[in-house]
Amino acid sequence: MKGGITMQKNARQFTEDATSEIKHAIENLQSALETVEKPHNHELIEQALQACQNAYNQTTKTADVLRQN
Repeated sequence: MKGGITMQKNARQFTEDATSEIKHAIENLQSALETVEKPHNHELIEQALQACQNAYNQTTKTADVLRQN
């Protein structure tokens, strides 16, 4: 930032950023499921989607806790 003070993010902000990025990944994987043709690839994308949904749930909970502290 030119001529200004740059603020370093705190843990909550980093966690919120991660949550936002994971949500974007979920949206992309859902789109991928709509276009995938091979059953094996569909299964792989579903597994990745489930992993992202689990991560999203955890980062959301973590951000909620950090907001309360």
